[in-house]
Amino acid sequence: QVADRIHIQRLGRRAAVITPSSHSMGEGVAIMTGAVTVPAEEQAARPA
Repeated sequence: QVADRIHIQRLGRRAAVITPSSHSMGEGVAIMTGAVTVPAEEQAARPA
Protein backbone atom coordinates (compact mmCIF):
# COMPACT_ATOMS: atom_id res chain seq x y z
CA GLN A 1 0.00 0.00 0.00
CA VAL A 2 3.06 2.20 0.08
CA ALA A 3 4.39 1.64 -3.44
CA ASP A 4 2.77 2.29 -6.81
CA ARG A 5 5.07 -0.17 -8.61
CA ILE A 6 7.40 -3.00 -7.70
CA HIS A 7 10.57 -3.84 -9.62
CA ILE A 8 11.29 -7.57 -9.38
CA GLN A 9 14.76 -8.90 -10.07
CA ARG A 10 15.75 -12.50 -10.73
CA LEU A 11 19.32 -13.68 -11.23
CA GLY A 12 20.57 -10.10 -11.49
CA ARG A 13 18.13 -9.05 -14.20
CA ARG A 14 14.79 -7.30 -14.17
CA ALA A 15 12.11 -9.96 -14.25
CA ALA A 16 9.14 -7.59 -14.16
CA VAL A 17 7.73 -4.30 -13.05
CA ILE A 18 4.33 -4.90 -11.49
CA THR A 19 1.75 -2.84 -9.64
CA PRO A 20 0.23 -3.90 -6.33
CA SER A 21 -3.23 -3.32 -7.81
CA SER A 22 -2.66 -5.74 -10.71
CA HIS A 23 -0.67 -8.51 -8.96
CA SER A 24 -0.91 -10.23 -5.59
CA MET A 25 2.03 -10.75 -3.26
CA GLY A 26 1.97 -14.45 -4.17
CA GLU A 27 2.29 -13.63 -7.86
CA GLY A 28 5.24 -11.33 -7.12
CA VAL A 29 6.98 -14.10 -5.18
CA ALA A 30 6.28 -16.57 -7.99
CA ILE A 31 7.98 -14.21 -10.46
CA MET A 32 10.96 -13.81 -8.10
CA THR A 33 11.41 -17.55 -7.70
CA GLY A 34 10.94 -18.36 -11.38
CA ALA A 35 7.75 -20.34 -10.84
CA VAL A 36 5.98 -17.98 -13.25
CA THR A 37 7.44 -16.49 -16.39
CA VAL A 38 6.39 -13.00 -17.38
CA PRO A 39 5.71 -11.99 -21.02
CA ALA A 40 8.32 -9.65 -22.52
CA GLU A 41 5.83 -6.79 -22.84
CA GLU A 42 5.11 -6.98 -19.10
CA GLN A 43 8.81 -7.13 -18.23
CA ALA A 44 9.34 -3.76 -19.88
CA ALA A 45 6.09 -2.24 -18.62
CA ARG A 46 6.46 0.93 -16.61
CA PRO A 47 3.16 1.84 -15.02
CA ALA A 48 2.23 5.51 -14.95
